[in-house]
Amino acid sequence: MTDSPRRPRLIIGRSDRLIARLKSIMLAWRFIRQVDGQLIVNWPSVPERYGAERENYSPSEIFDLVEFYGNGDQSLLFVEQRLISFPEDGRDLSSEEFAASLKDGFSREVFLNSTAPFYQRGTANLLFEGERGKRGIFTSDLAELFDTIPHNPRILTALANFHNRTGLEPGSYVALHYRRGDCYDMLRRDLPQHGGGSIDEKRIRFLVSHFVVRTAPEDYFREELERHLEAGKRIVFTSDSPETIETFQTNYGPRNFVDLSSFTLPVPIQKAFFDFLVIKNAAAILGTSSNFSKFASDLGGGTFFNATCGGEIEALRAEFEREILERATVETDVARVALAALTDHYTVIRKRVQRAG
Repeated sequence: MTDSPRRPRLIIGRSDRLIARLKSIMLAWRFIRQVDGQLIVNWPSVPERYGAERENYSPSEIFDLVEFYGNGDQSLLFVEQRLISFPEDGRDLSSEEFAASLKDGFSREVFLNSTAPFYQRGTANLLFEGERGKRGIFTSDLAELFDTIPHNPRILTALANFHNRTGLEPGSYVALHYRRGDCYDMLRRDLPQHGGGSIDEKRIRFLVSHFVVRTAPEDYFREELERHLEAGKRIVFTSDSPETIETFQTNYGPRNFVDLSSFTLPVPIQKAFFDFLVIKNAAAILGTSSNFSKFASDLGGGTFFNATCGGEIEALRAEFEREILERATVETDVARVALAALTDHYTVIRKRVQRAG
C-alpha cells in the first residue's frame, strides 16, 4: 500500500488586529484551495498595547469552529499560539526565491510538487498565473468563503437583537465608519519621541501615512452623507472613538443615527466582529481606506464611498494640527517634517483614490 500524496500546506500568521487578519485569511484560503491545499492559521493574541482588547482573543469567540470542523472541511485550520512560529523546513513565499512569482503569479506546479510546507509572514496578495486584473472574481470568491464559516451563536444572537431593536434589515440602511482612536493614539504617543537631533523622517512619514489613509475629517463625509439622508436612509454609526457621533448628531439630527456603541457583547473581539458584520450588511458604506470599512464592502457587496482625501487638504491639515500637534508635545522640526509628509501623502493618495473611482 502506497502513501497518498500530502496536500499542499500554507501557513500564515498575523499579530495585528481582527479585520486585517480576516482579510489575510480569506485571501490565502482562496489561493491554496485552488490546488486542493490546506491553510493553517497561526492566531496569537494582539500586542499588549491594545490592553483589554486582548481578552479572550480567540477565533472560537467569533466563529463556531465545532460546527465548521464537524461539517468536514479541513482546508482551513486555526492554531492558537502566543508567538508566531513557522516550520524550519518551510518555504517562505516572501523570500527572494519567489520574488518573480509574487509579481507575476505562482505556478500551481510549485505547490503540487512540494512536500515541504509553505508559509507567509507578510500581507502580499498571493495569486496564481493568469489571475492578475480579476479583482471582481476574487471579491466574489472571498465573500463566498467567508459565508461558509458559521458564526459563534452569541454573535448571531447579537445580530438578531440589533435588527429587532432598530427595525433595520440587511440592505436597508447606510453604515458610517469613522476611524480615529488607534491612528490618533499612535501619533500622539510616537511623534513626541522624535526630535533633539534624532529625527527619523522615514518613521515619521510612515506614522503620518496611517493618518492620511485611514482617517478623514467630518467635512469629507458631508456631501455623501447628506445625499443618503435626503433619500430617507438611517445611518448606523460606528467608530473606535464612539463619542464622535455627537458631532454628526449635532450637525444632522440625532434621530438619523443608530449608535452601534449602544450594542454590547461580553468579549471585545466579539464586539468588533459584530460591528464589522453590521457594516458588511449595509446597502452603502461610508468609510476610508481602512480594512474595517473597505473589506466589509467587498464581502457584503454594498456600495462604498471612500472619504480618504475626499476634500481639500486644508481640512485634513487643520485636523492634524488640532488633534495631534496641539495635543502632544511635538518639537517644531518634527512638526515641520510631519506636515510635509501629510502634504506628500495627500497628493499621492488623492490621485490613487480618484483613479479607483
